[in-house]
Amino acid sequence: MIEKIIDQIIATGANLYSLVSIEDGEVHSYTINPANPCNDTYSVAKAYTMTAIGLCYDRGLLKPTDKVCDIFRDQLPAGMDERWELVTIHDVLRHRMGTTKGYLDIDVEDINNYPTDDFLSMVFSPKLELMPGEKYCYSDAAYYLLSRIVTQVSGEGMDDMLMRDILRPTGCREAGWSKCPRGYAMGATGLYIRCLDVARLAQLYLDEGMWEGKRLLSVEWVNMAKENAYSLNPCRNGAYTKGGMRGQRFYFNPNTRVALGWLAYDKEGKTGQILELLADTDI
Repeated sequence: MIEKIIDQIIATGANLYSLVSIEDGEVHSYTINPANPCNDTYSVAKAYTMTAIGLCYDRGLLKPTDKVCDIFRDQLPAGMDERWELVTIHDVLRHRMGTTKGYLDIDVEDINNYPTDDFLSMVFSPKLELMPGEKYCYSDAAYYLLSRIVTQVSGEGMDDMLMRDILRPTGCREAGWSKCPRGYAMGATGLYIRCLDVARLAQLYLDEGMWEGKRLLSVEWVNMAKENAYSLNPCRNGAYTKGGMRGQRFYFNPNTRVALGWLAYDKEGKTGQILELLADTDI
């Protein structure tokens, strides 16, 4: 059935690079349009950043209810909007900081035009026109902030933590992150990784944090991420997914026990049909 779906997507002319499925422990890899081994996953990176927050939660380093300003008390910019004091990690994970537009998106903005190399100060710079938690507003600034939170509470770079505690244990061969001028992983985007490893992250969440008999994430965190849509967005067939610009995605369905990852460079959005086809065929 996966092969039939791929055939339908190929027929649209979509520039799909590769798709990997994991079913009952069996890995099936499909190369459609050959590309580099590692490619930018764009916003699929947010699922990895959310996972790093989960690692910190499991170690007792933070709670979703923690206020972000308390974490960065000595680094807050002067003149910051007072509503930032109300923002919790939960709000940031759910893109509900109180902002009304996205910002700090290095995929579409030229960082040479930014007013400073201190991206943390840029995160806190907007006036919050909404109450934190009130309204969804997707922003890469939120997940850069989460990357900085991981480093602040753990004392190590988020990329190092993920490589040691998630990527290496699940068999990752290589990965790289885009970083801000001060050396912190961007968090929201810029993770270069193999398609197989995207599918492996989906499998990790499908197995509720277990990998080959070893627990990497707590069931509590996995359930929390699903229930609150912490970069695990529900599909109409009971599956969960996280997408990225230009057609990147990871996907898992607890009902059918299927985990998928696919990478592309799809400027026209044709690969978006894969989700609908998966739901229609109950995968």
